[in-house]
Amino acid sequence: MLSLLLFASLSWAQSSTSPTQSFLSAPDLHPPDLSVNKSGAALAPGVLFVTTLSDGPVIMTDSGDLVWNGPQGHATNLLNRTGSNVRRGYGQVNILNTNYTQLYTICPNISLMTTTGLSTGCSVDLHESLVTSRGTILCTAVNVTNADLTSVGGPSDGWIYDSMLMEIDIKTNDVLFMWSPLKAGIPINSTKQALSSSGTSQSNPFDWFHMNSVTILNDGYLANSRHTWSSYAVDSKGELQWTLEGSTGGDFALPSAANFVSPPVSRVPSVTVLTRRQSWQHHVRVENVTSGSLVLHMFNDMNASGDLPSNGLDLHLDLDQRNVTILKIYIDPRDKIATTSQGSYDVLGNGNVLLGYGNVDYIKEFGPEGDVRMSISGAASYRAYRAVWDATPVEYAPNTTAVGEEGWVSWNGDTRTTKWLVYAGASNKSLTQVGEVARTGFETKYSLPSGVAWVQVGAFAGDTPLRNSSVVPISN
Repeated sequence: MLSLLLFASLSWAQSSTSPTQSFLSAPDLHPPDLSVNKSGAALAPGVLFVTTLSDGPVIMTDSGDLVWNGPQGHATNLLNRTGSNVRRGYGQVNILNTNYTQLYTICPNISLMTTTGLSTGCSVDLHESLVTSRGTILCTAVNVTNADLTSVGGPSDGWIYDSMLMEIDIKTNDVLFMWSPLKAGIPINSTKQALSSSGTSQSNPFDWFHMNSVTILNDGYLANSRHTWSSYAVDSKGELQWTLEGSTGGDFALPSAANFVSPPVSRVPSVTVLTRRQSWQHHVRVENVTSGSLVLHMFNDMNASGDLPSNGLDLHLDLDQRNVTILKIYIDPRDKIATTSQGSYDVLGNGNVLLGYGNVDYIKEFGPEGDVRMSISGAASYRAYRAVWDATPVEYAPNTTAVGEEGWVSWNGDTRTTKWLVYAGASNKSLTQVGEVARTGFETKYSLPSGVAWVQVGAFAGDTPLRNSSVVPISN
């Protein structure tokens, strides 16, 4: 199993008011300060991949310890494989291995128009970066273009963001497939997004579709639209096969809205009956796909104004009879969170489900029957994941700093270090071992004897040396 770390480099970042951590040995890093509550029931193995838009992509333990803090102002996505509304942006996807070495840069150079009228170079946005088993990556992009907006009360010569689906060859950056909902003939008036004052100029286009997730479906694709409340099955030629829409069903018969309530677990108290089925949804994925059916997962935001609780939703789609059955709804009845944008649904290896609540700073892990096993607050995240991660950086060493008879050491991204050996001396040419200390979280504190002026710290996995820090002077 090859583990890859992906993050999208964009031209903007969002600020955050959530509390952050700080470290003496890594003063530039400020990951979220998480509050973690666990029920004691079994959790899935692995660490958390949190996609903050202010502190950068971070990997953290479920105890709240930092593992890795990436570049500030980026979104992140982890993929393990063999072999308020989020703004739009233009940029690239960076693919790293477990040494944090960059393997590939996804930067399709295609002609897309922006709000300033300039064609971009790297043209992917943050909403999707899904590696496939065929050596490609699925990404989204946006193109600003003219459109007739009279069906939604706008001008005939209006302007829109046209969401784009792209499949890109990872090694060559060639765009192998591109799909536009506008060119596919999806009506603009299928949107649930209010036009308001947008759509009148190229600098202020109407975001009528807002594609936020794409996945492979048979030989085609499943593209999700936040603003039409719909998921669209598209074949390899770009032809629309079916639509699942959150209020009418689209091509499917939906259960009544009264069924879209709390998880089907008798010991969990019921919650207010939802008046909508699914809406403003994110992170749509499929599994158990056959010629006649599939299971569809999503983070069901349910609202754009904070009036209804969001949930994780499992649906069975009968493609022959065109009907939908609810399998599970994941919701914490004691903590009914209303997410107004973003969000994620991650199926974990032990059958648990991890929900990231987007712009609301919560992450929750549910058991297979819908019981809440872990609740984390402190990190608003476009998406959140959990997976096993074993990594040691190769391009940079541990960092250490010392003042008087105290020192601190950390190694951003390392998971293998179990202890630190401390070397010190009166000069930087004559260091001897003066201590050994077990690793404690991201940053470990150590003691120094009096009379030394220089220090170096070595990382060890058991008795195996990994890498030494630089030799640094000790401050008084």
